[in-house]
Amino acid sequence: MTRIYTRSGDKGQTGLGNGLRVSKSDPDIQLLGSLDELNACIGLVRSHQPPDEYDQQLFLLQQRLFDAGASLAMQQAFVQAEALTQLVEQWIDRISSQLPPLKQFILPGGSTCAAQCHLARTLCRRLERLLVETLETGPSIHALLPFINRLSDYLFVLARAINQYNNCPDVVWQAGEL
Repeated sequence: MTRIYTRSGDKGQTGLGNGLRVSKSDPDIQLLGSLDELNACIGLVRSHQPPDEYDQQLFLLQQRLFDAGASLAMQQAFVQAEALTQLVEQWIDRISSQLPPLKQFILPGGSTCAAQCHLARTLCRRLERLLVETLETGPSIHALLPFINRLSDYLFVLARAINQYNNCPDVVWQAGEL
């Protein structure tokens, strides 16, 4: 690219990776934007310098989320989704085995890095809802849904693990009294 602006989107249209021009409100563009938001938020988590093992996992996730976006932009199936889902499940199991059992609801918070994980988790859940809304649009959506579902679970247990690493207690929900 010789310049960042093209002016081709000035009238509310944008291009998909396959050359098709669509409205910026198109469901596929909404999905791509949500993927980008999630990826950016994971970058923010990484900027808080989580332990190396988690940072490496998050970096891999950023790379694969970008791949998922490329697949969506090309209107192709995300072929890595199933293997990624299994990998994330392994990470969840390993992290969860090192955490105390969850006996209460946890509120977003704790350390700054953990709070950012919770924010990433909420963006991941929003992306999941958008995926469900557009399930009929193609095979790329079907392949991506289990991975995104598992990713939100990973971000939840990661937040707890980072709080534990930082000796920062999880924020426990207390039923409503003023």
